[in-house]
Amino acid sequence: MLIPRLGCIRWQKEDVSVPSTGETLAGGAVCMLDVPVNKTSAAFTKPVDPIVGEMISAWEKVRPNGLKLPDRKNGEMVDFLFLYRLTVVGQSYLNNVLIPTLCRKAGVPTAMFAATSPAIAAAPRLRLRSSMPRSR
Repeated sequence: MLIPRLGCIRWQKEDVSVPSTGETLAGGAVCMLDVPVNKTSAAFTKPVDPIVGEMISAWEKVRPNGLKLPDRKNGEMVDFLFLYRLTVVGQSYLNNVLIPTLCRKAGVPTAMFAATSPAIAAAPRLRLRSSMPRSR
């Protein structure tokens, strides 16, 4: 089960050159998501749309404090990003209830998300940039 942890977002601070296109991405334009150890792979980091990082950072600021709970895979005590009454919110609930509800509330059409994808993979598919104005 891939449940995001508190602090799972990092931002690329320096400018990065894209070898295949020769373009340069400004520092802060690339958001990285840390994916914990899971059943099929070791921990890894993947780039996600910056709006995902902005939304997770916003949630981390208003999220109620919780207790550290043991990770099911390795027993490490961690802060999970989504808790309800000190219980980790499950992947099925994230995909089938929470993400669709937040999308509807934000005015994002239901076709913009994939409810059958794992929670971590669903977030980048929320193509919010094209449907919501951004403020900086």
